[in-house]
Amino acid sequence: MIPSAPVPSKVLENLVGQVRTGNCILFLGAGVHAPPPKESRFVYPEAQRPPMGSALAKELAKDCDFEKTLPNDPVWDLQRVSLCYQTTQGLGRKELVDALCRHLDEGKEPSPALRMLAGLPFKILVTTNYDSLLERALRSWGKQVEPLTYHPDPKMTAQDPIEDPSSQRPLLFKIH
Repeated sequence: MIPSAPVPSKVLENLVGQVRTGNCILFLGAGVHAPPPKESRFVYPEAQRPPMGSALAKELAKDCDFEKTLPNDPVWDLQRVSLCYQTTQGLGRKELVDALCRHLDEGKEPSPALRMLAGLPFKILVTTNYDSLLERALRSWGKQVEPLTYHPDPKMTAQDPIEDPSSQRPLLFKIH
């Protein structure tokens, strides 16, 4: 572990104040599903965690015979494996989405870190995660959330929310 310089207490106080008033945007990536450190009192069993990108790619690759179809491409490349999955005879986009739901949501639980973050008064949250664990964590705190999802087709624009986001009705934007 690389030692880091301590963060000045004024900076931390300011950050805490901004979070308390909902003046921060929470941005989450896949690391929120990482296991806690071994010395932590928190647990997040592997069976409850969604797989990280490379592990997910390897699982999906089995279904589309990736290593035989594209022997020179890395089996851990989720983008390439997803393309293979979508274009394999007998599979396709719907089957890929179904497989993602199976691997990322079924039997999976939000991490302790995700549950804690969901309880904070963020009004806007942005995530790169495909799973719905953040939505579940927010709802466990009684928050109402309907995610907005990025779509690259300009004809498929997301509906703007009717009201401004609040800590009880946060805006959740999923960019993948």
